[in-house]
Amino acid sequence: NYGTGLVCRSCPVGSSSIAGSSSCVCPASSTFSVSSATCSCNAGYVPVGSGSSLYCSSCPKGTYATSGSTRCISCPANTYSNSYGTALCTSCPGDTTSPIGSLSCGCSVAHSSFKNSSCVCDAGYAQSFSGSTLVCTPCGVGEWATEGVCSDCPINTYASIRLGGCINC
Repeated sequence: NYGTGLVCRSCPVGSSSIAGSSSCVCPASSTFSVSSATCSCNAGYVPVGSGSSLYCSSCPKGTYATSGSTRCISCPANTYSNSYGTALCTSCPGDTTSPIGSLSCGCSVAHSSFKNSSCVCDAGYAQSFSGSTLVCTPCGVGEWATEGVCSDCPINTYASIRLGGCINC
């Protein structure tokens, strides 16, 4: 029970109070609201159990919950959550995308990888842009790519398509 003066109120299910307290103590990762006399799970957490065994559990990676939510929600497409107990999902940067419920974003362009906050062409592919869209074109036989540019292999070396470097003969 909690209260002020002569008025004493019952604490909500799953919470308790110390004798003479003016508020209730809610389970970890939750907050007591005097105006509604309830415990609500913090953002990123949802209630689990009932009665005296009620507690707030963190939402898994790839999901989020707003304060007071009763269930975790999958991150929308083109967003991600790579930690437990997330209040909001993070938007995918630049030219990356993600499906619903993702832990990370990836490059949507074939033969590319996410490095240093952007998509770059994989080894053996030349990098160019069509407007703002990344284009990865395979280097030809006898060529290799470094930093997205195809170059001829030096004398006495060779490369088959999509090698990241030249090999000695």
